[in-house]
Amino acid sequence: KWSRNPVGTDILDALRAKTAAVLADLPGPATEVHYGLFARCGFTPALIQRAAIEDVLLFDLGAF
Repeated sequence: KWSRNPVGTDILDALRAKTAAVLADLPGPATEVHYGLFARCGFTPALIQRAAIEDVLLFDLGAF
């Protein structure tokens, strides 16, 4: 998300909810799914904590 607010867990939940639809459109079976989020103004503490537990990659402007 490229907003002026930190990205929260709702964005990760929305991304996970779309996974089944994306996988259904792939030509072959997917064996692994990896999640990564990009943000202009960082992430909420709750998302940072969840990302560490769930192995989600987080990228913000400070990473570049």
